[in-house]
Amino acid sequence: MSTQTSPPRGAESTGGAEDRWSALADLAMVLPGRRQGSWWHRTGLSPRAERVLDAVVGFVVLALASGWLWSFNNALSTPRASLASVEPASPVTTIAHALTEPRAPTTAYVTNAALETLTNRMLASARGVSGKMRATFQTEPAPIKADTLPPGGALAYARGKEVGMQPKGVGIWRVLLAIGNAVRPVGSFNVITELPFSAKKNGRVGLYYIGNWPSEHGSVGPSKAPAGAYDNPAGFIEVTPENADTPVSEHFKLRDFLTHDQPNVWPKYLVLRPQLVDKLELVLSDLEAHGYDVRGVKVKAT
Repeated sequence: MSTQTSPPRGAESTGGAEDRWSALADLAMVLPGRRQGSWWHRTGLSPRAERVLDAVVGFVVLALASGWLWSFNNALSTPRASLASVEPASPVTTIAHALTEPRAPTTAYVTNAALETLTNRMLASARGVSGKMRATFQTEPAPIKADTLPPGGALAYARGKEVGMQPKGVGIWRVLLAIGNAVRPVGSFNVITELPFSAKKNGRVGLYYIGNWPSEHGSVGPSKAPAGAYDNPAGFIEVTPENADTPVSEHFKLRDFLTHDQPNVWPKYLVLRPQLVDKLELVLSDLEAHGYDVRGVKVKAT
């Protein structure tokens, strides 16, 4: 007859409680799984890919931190005297560098205003006393003399698609700044090459009637004509519908000096003295200085 020994009273309940606590502890240590509809699941990243991504992000953060620390340390170690001795580049040098180096940080800031400033420096004498002339007139085409140029720079001239180192023929030539392989328009300044006075025959240039000068009349010899004021002009500016709006100064265009007769005859020809246009600009500047609005001032050609 076998005898079974039963466990002490309460031992069974104690063992069951320990098992339950152990199961709960194991359950708490298990990380929750990904839900099938989560964003991470939808990206398709595997656990290995996630570890690689974590490593890359860590490397990038470390590189940025190292670069920042190096820059900070380098700035602290730079002597103040050497910083003070660095002279800022002149505007002309800065613009020249931007024209020749497309990747230069200053390229985006080379605006029309900057080129206009450069024009004022290079062509100060051609701008006249008023500083507002935007064209110079030539009977015999020749390069204009620049007062100053950026290092390695030279003036060039363009008419349509034709570009050369000096103007030629009759027409309107835009002034360009050439530095190396870079060629840019210099503000709004033109060289206007004229037709010589000898092109006038019987009071006409082509089909356009322009009249005669006192020294050409038989009754009024050169000795009776006022000296200087009524001398034969050196040449004529050829004006077409396409170039009539070419500015000759800040406030005046070629069109402003055309007479209103012969409306259907083109090209037209006019005589224009740059000194007189310069004086007109000086008059307008004086009027503006006294508070007058000069926007409505026009030249009345008869």
